[in-house]
Amino acid sequence: EQGFRRALESYEAVLGPDHPKTASALNNLARVLLEKRRFAEAEPLLRRAVDIRLAHVHDTADDLVFEYANLGIAERGLGRLAQAEALLEKAERAARVNKHRNLAPIMVERAEIACATGAPARGARLAEEAAPIMAAAYHKDAWRTAWLQVVRGDCLALAGHPAEGAALIKANSPVVAARWSPATLYGERLARIQARR
Repeated sequence: EQGFRRALESYEAVLGPDHPKTASALNNLARVLLEKRRFAEAEPLLRRAVDIRLAHVHDTADDLVFEYANLGIAERGLGRLAQAEALLEKAERAARVNKHRNLAPIMVERAEIACATGAPARGARLAEEAAPIMAAAYHKDAWRTAWLQVVRGDCLALAGHPAEGAALIKANSPVVAARWSPATLYGERLARIQARR
């Protein structure tokens, strides 16, 4: 975290507070904070990063995919699900326009929100649609595909398919748990899903 803070300070000092590279540094620091579930600290950094980007590019620019997605994750962590969904929709739109590798993870975030807001069938469909995209983009990151299947399983269970959902969660949880401790973003989410089953 300290290295990312120093990088941000350097970019601000050398390039200025509104430079696109400063936006990247803000996003990088915020992502570290998100992984530590420090959503309230990450959110203003990400808002600032988005504002900087929008001053330089249109709202479907490739550069905004990560910022919108990370801001959506921060909003979700703060319990503001409608705002999170709107930001993730923007991130997904930009990812589709740019054929961005983060498309499937964004779809999984949206699936998780759908499940949390009473639309588990839609969430399961989103996760299923994301599966081949995730496999192609992240074939070396087994935890990402496993996480997608955990989310899909949770949605299926909530949509009235408890046996199928529980099987997906059970089969894929160890892969996620091997990568993320319970104190992290995905580790905490995994523990919450497992506790419901």
